[in-house]
Amino acid sequence: MIMVTVMVVMAVVFHVSKGPFLEEFLQCVTYGFYTAVWQEQLYTTFSLVCMFILPLFILTITYASTFITLQKSERIFRNERTTLGNTCPEFNRRRLLRKAKMRALRISVVIVLAFIICWTPYYISMVIYIFTDPTEHRFSMIAYYRKISFADTEAEKCGR
Repeated sequence: MIMVTVMVVMAVVFHVSKGPFLEEFLQCVTYGFYTAVWQEQLYTTFSLVCMFILPLFILTITYASTFITLQKSERIFRNERTTLGNTCPEFNRRRLLRKAKMRALRISVVIVLAFIICWTPYYISMVIYIFTDPTEHRFSMIAYYRKISFADTEAEKCGR
């Protein structure tokens, strides 16, 4: 339901416009849609909540519940060990469950961190730009983007 709302709002707000270049270049823009500053601020807030905060919350809760479920499963196997004794199949199950739990935890942390690392700079810059006077922060924003692009370039070199 939330995603349908987001899609409808984006379909209304965005439109295709020709870019200011010599060659033919079309792009999706919101330019000219807003008639007041508060409208753009409202859309930015809506976008921040629906496309960053809510997904981050859902990711975190989902992975935390997965980890908690694995913890409960390990407790069940521990209780079986006390009733069955230290048998080899039970020991292997516990070892496999522990490995699965650690792998799930690592993957969950990596996914949440990747989401935060990839999207936080965009939303921070968008909020700064929309809710403050861009001329006040022009030089700090330029320095910020230079740092980000340098870090991105260095990360790309490491991947090769």
